[in-house]
Amino acid sequence: MSEQLGALMDALEQRAINAWEQLEKAHGRIRALEAENRALKSRLETLGSCGEKRPREEGGAMTEPSTISGDEASVSPTVAASPLEPVEDHHVTQGTPHHDSRADEAAVDISESDFRTPQALLEEWYARFPKAFYKGHTQPLQVGIHEVLATYYPVSSRLLRRALACYVNLPRYLKSIRQGVQRVDLDGAPAGEITAEEEQHAREQLKSLQARQQQKKDQENRERMAKKLSALSTLHHHD
Repeated sequence: MSEQLGALMDALEQRAINAWEQLEKAHGRIRALEAENRALKSRLETLGSCGEKRPREEGGAMTEPSTISGDEASVSPTVAASPLEPVEDHHVTQGTPHHDSRADEAAVDISESDFRTPQALLEEWYARFPKAFYKGHTQPLQVGIHEVLATYYPVSSRLLRRALACYVNLPRYLKSIRQGVQRVDLDGAPAGEITAEEEQHAREQLKSLQARQQQKKDQENRERMAKKLSALSTLHHHD
């Protein structure tokens, strides 16, 4: 009987040692994941965001495939680093478009306080200029459209450019940039064609955007794993 009891105690002791070793490994894994997450967060925090929140429709657009479909076309934008500071479409924000006299009539009492985030300003454009800013099928914007928008909205240049970057950095906008496609002004009227160079630039920006999205997804997966390991560690402590 004493021998059986001794064997049982030895077995229990060995199980306890094994459990302790597994727990130590889990702790080490958690520490490694946490350090990796901190490094990734620090890197991602250097990336600028387009606003506090994107519409659900646009959030979905961020997961579009990398292929550029033939029925989609648009301007050559620069992609914002998903959550580095958004880079504007240098074709959209360059050039000097014709003066829009309607802007003088529409220069209502608008201030920056009315639009505290780039996304809020973009939502205003969706509502006010539906023939230029789309939530579905997208058309390239005319060269220098930021100057036209500035006559309607006396907000800071930084806010206006960031709001515009939120739009031209959408995957659906990047995919719409194809050679020969017409740009549009705020009324949806033709305003010049996309060049081969602009299309190539858009393809490169789309690839860069998708790479950042994958990086963010990988980080989220690591965070979930760290939480699971932390929960496992807590259970072992309770046992």
